[in-house]
Amino acid sequence: MDLNELEREKFLKHGKSVLWNLINIEECSGLYMKIDYAKTNTIIYFLNEMVEGEKVNENTVGNKEGLFPINTPPIIKLYKQDKLSWGGKTFNASNRGGFHVCFSPRHNIKFGTYGDDLITYEGENHTLASVG
Repeated sequence: MDLNELEREKFLKHGKSVLWNLINIEECSGLYMKIDYAKTNTIIYFLNEMVEGEKVNENTVGNKEGLFPINTPPIIKLYKQDKLSWGGKTFNASNRGGFHVCFSPRHNIKFGTYGDDLITYEGENHTLASVG
């Protein structure tokens, strides 16, 4: 058994998410990261999976205090799509920088927001980059 298999077995034994726990935050500290921030009054769409089926709930973030970080650890950005259907709601985002979907393993929830509601800072100097 190699080190990766041992680590994976260790995390599975403790009931943690293999995907998240294979990422060692301390080892990533020197890497350049893209951090997405929600602009003022951005709507976050919670993409719930329930026994009855999929459901969408909305909440507003990025209030008067300014930008709100969306994908800082332990939150993982999963994907971006131009169109997403969830719980009877369709997010048409081809002209809005895509629809960005993230996952919080701590809370076991998925959520998304439109790309034009995000500002991305990239690298250790936190220079502005476009989202999309």
